[in-house]
Amino acid sequence: MKIRSKGIKNVTVIIILISLLGVIMEFYFRFFYLATDDINITLSSKKWKIKYCKYNSQGFREDKEFSKSKSNDVFRIGILGDSYIFGQGVKMNDRLSNVLEKLIRDRFKINCEVYNFGKCGWSTLDERNYFFEKGEFYKLDALVLGCPEVDDFMETLGIDMDESNYIDKARIPSNFVVYLLNNSYAFSFFYAQYYKMHCLYSMRNGRFGEKINLVISKNQNWEQYFRYIEEIKNRCESNGIAFYVVSFPITGWSSGKKYRLIMDKFEGFFRSYLDMHNIKYIILNDYLRKYNY
Repeated sequence: MKIRSKGIKNVTVIIILISLLGVIMEFYFRFFYLATDDINITLSSKKWKIKYCKYNSQGFREDKEFSKSKSNDVFRIGILGDSYIFGQGVKMNDRLSNVLEKLIRDRFKINCEVYNFGKCGWSTLDERNYFFEKGEFYKLDALVLGCPEVDDFMETLGIDMDESNYIDKARIPSNFVVYLLNNSYAFSFFYAQYYKMHCLYSMRNGRFGEKINLVISKNQNWEQYFRYIEEIKNRCESNGIAFYVVSFPITGWSSGKKYRLIMDKFEGFFRSYLDMHNIKYIILNDYLRKYNY
């Protein structure tokens, strides 16, 4: 009986300590930790957005309104893209659009305005549709289209890496996971790490690469993706707007030789297509390699 009683006490102590640890972690992540995550599922990430993201009446993360009128002395650039252009995890003044505007104004003494047409989760199709419906009416002199190496292609071509795939693998009831994600700061943080770990595992073990290779082998899928880019380019040319493409590397996910080989193949295919269609572009990976990043 004494042994059994001692065992019950030990289990009780362990449960109390685990519960206390959970309370401490929840307190820390709820009141002190403030950062974004790669996939924007943590409550801390959502709190970060509330604090640092202000939106104009057009629904974009800007502290200025977009005007459809423009004086002759203004050079206006639009930057179109997803979370990379939006500035996920980046303060307003550190985003590409803000840095570019300041650089052109300070270094070249040009009265420049840069409009940030970036929204998290946008695919190239979304970007194309917005530009056709509204973006071209802002009297732009130049348009820059931001293209991440991987996620933009996956969204456009229908490759699904949604976190629900990994809920099933964890054998946790999805409604329970959703409840914790929506209510626990600590759980949402650790779940984001778990999700990213599975994504990296898929990349390193070839499953992700097999999907990419499958898409590359289907020319009609690539033609569909690049048709969106070419349609934006043609619309720009017909309106006298200079058009450029910037390719962003997925630096936070680029682990493993298999991943790098896949991305090199991806990048080469992307580069050759842009060259073939006389689209001006910048591959940021070229500069990362140059400086051994």
